[in-house]
Amino acid sequence: MKQPVILKSIWLKVLIAFSFIIAFSVLYSDPNFFVIDGAAKYLSIYSLSKKQISMIYNGKYLDKDFTFHPFSPLFFAEKDNTAEIIYPPAFIYISYLCYRLMGNKGLYIPNLLGVFYFIVFISLICRKMKINENLAWILLISSPVLPYIFMFWEYTLFLGLFLGSVFFLVSNSLKESKYDKIMGGFLAGLALHLRTELMILLVILFIHL
Repeated sequence: MKQPVILKSIWLKVLIAFSFIIAFSVLYSDPNFFVIDGAAKYLSIYSLSKKQISMIYNGKYLDKDFTFHPFSPLFFAEKDNTAEIIYPPAFIYISYLCYRLMGNKGLYIPNLLGVFYFIVFISLICRKMKINENLAWILLISSPVLPYIFMFWEYTLFLGLFLGSVFFLVSNSLKESKYDKIMGGFLAGLALHLRTELMILLVILFIHL
């Protein structure tokens, strides 16, 4: 009887979180960046929608030497009079597919997936380590995850995949399993394609486990 109750609790958390994100996406159909990173990634998605991998710079006909382009070197690298975004491209391509599917509202799909993974894997980790599963709510509400789920940013999806990796690696540390090792490495690899600094966290995690 305990298993269905646990699953019901997890799905309830997921449903509530999804409701907030969907309501937000309906109320704010235009993309909400909040940070300039999101705007830079959105410009890359827009360029992809125009069948261009490089950033579209409409002023290049007047500024042929690419002297006055507005793209910050923090986000873009200049190459042959074009601007190439320097972020890992995985999130941009994922978001582009969602953008093609639903327009601006599609930009919230990665966040929905991220919140789903976050709640499910935090709850499973708590269950595995015999910790109160309400920790998932506490972390969701009291950590930066809460504002991130309303932003066009890769952090939510990255964190969900990383927690999936943690869950399988914790499971493997409690009872060695080839399946857990493969899944832990697979999800860590996916997360690494979103945020390269995960390499540091993975080194710490593998040392600890």
